[in-house]
Amino acid sequence: MQPLAYSYVRFSSADQASGDSLRRQTEAAKRFAAANGLDLDEALTMQDLGRSAYAGHHVSEGALGGFLAACESGIVPKGSVLIVEAVDRLTRLDHLEAMTLIGRLVKHVDLHVVQLGRTFTNDIVRHDMGAIFTLVGAITLGHQESQQKSHRIGHAWDQKRKAAIASGKKLTSKAPAWLKNSEAGFIPIPGRVKIVREIFERFVAGDSQREITQDFNARGIPVWGRGIRWGRSYIFKILTSEATQGVLKMGRKRKMDAVRTIVESVPDYYPAIIEESLFAEAAGRVKSGTKGRKTTQNPLQGVIRCPHCDGSVGREWKGTGTRPKLVCSAVRDGCGKPECKTVRVDLETYWEEFKATIGERAQAAAQAFHPAPVNSLRQDAQKAREELEQVRLAVSGLISPSAFLIGEMTKLEAHVQTLEAEIREVGRDVNLGWENLCDALADPATSPSEMSVRLRVVFPQGIKL
Repeated sequence: MQPLAYSYVRFSSADQASGDSLRRQTEAAKRFAAANGLDLDEALTMQDLGRSAYAGHHVSEGALGGFLAACESGIVPKGSVLIVEAVDRLTRLDHLEAMTLIGRLVKHVDLHVVQLGRTFTNDIVRHDMGAIFTLVGAITLGHQESQQKSHRIGHAWDQKRKAAIASGKKLTSKAPAWLKNSEAGFIPIPGRVKIVREIFERFVAGDSQREITQDFNARGIPVWGRGIRWGRSYIFKILTSEATQGVLKMGRKRKMDAVRTIVESVPDYYPAIIEESLFAEAAGRVKSGTKGRKTTQNPLQGVIRCPHCDGSVGREWKGTGTRPKLVCSAVRDGCGKPECKTVRVDLETYWEEFKATIGERAQAAAQAFHPAPVNSLRQDAQKAREELEQVRLAVSGLISPSAFLIGEMTKLEAHVQTLEAEIREVGRDVNLGWENLCDALADPATSPSEMSVRLRVVFPQGIKL
């Protein structure tokens, strides 16, 4: 078999997806593989589009971390090559962290950097001082560039914020959904302001967020933004938004975990549409409604799908003395098909059964990934492609090919497609981290939100209830 090559593509801004970066990085990998007799395995081609290499999210959460797991579990054969356009595509961490990452990679694969025109092996990275200096130089430049950019953007934003506060000018053109931005300032949209007031007044009068949500959907009130229906979470967001009182909340995200921290509040930035007394009363009811809620949270959030409408299935809890249920979110919000109302399952019972089943599957999947079956699949696929090509040549050389030849060609095409699908599935499972899911299931301290993330990575299309 030809040595295998894998391509890694990354850029930090989602806006770059519309530019030339993706095509340029992808084509560079294909050219190098073709020129050096490498078989580019596109089943495990990795793309971290819109992920930061400065913050390290491409390793902790992205495709590069998945590739490392595939290397360390033996799925990626020894002698393979990882192709990157430049060192700063691979990492913008500082030189100590970056060299540790590269050291982990070259234990398993050779690393080819197109921009440098060099391939770095484990032996080279450990013993060739010239190569080490080349890598450290490129790493340092990339890290310093990101660090300077981060500082410049942060400083510019601070200055913009201070100047806007001092002058009373707009800091941003974005506005809450009930306001319109114009040259004269932020202007209330009467119909939407009326809806916001209705939400506050009904909630204070005793209606629940769920009742308001269902009523809005039943009345066919148009949704703001890209949603398809009103949701309880959006009602909650409005009830707790200080923008209804004219306050602008400004925050900053930490580099490593993207947690947003409020750094300043600007009063009277927007037109206030809710009186302080009404907002305080609603806030008090929101707060009191959360007291004493000791019940199972939903580790399956975003994972389970309704078998009837393919919509999300969420958690519903009706208070003390009841058990939380899994219900079709569309029904919970007052929509959905009639049969969706039958989707009502005890969350705690379902989760325990699901955890046992998926735990066995995760362990089996994590242990099943080793080179022998993967390489066997690739060999079978290569042999089937060669046979298919021979039959195609035979058919193309005949004026009236026999039904037998055409039938054989059709069978081989289907066989090749099946094998390629199996290879993609193996590659997908490796990338999506069964091992991480095993760890999460085995750790009783794993939070429901973290479990949900791990499950959604493994099951991006969800699981039918």
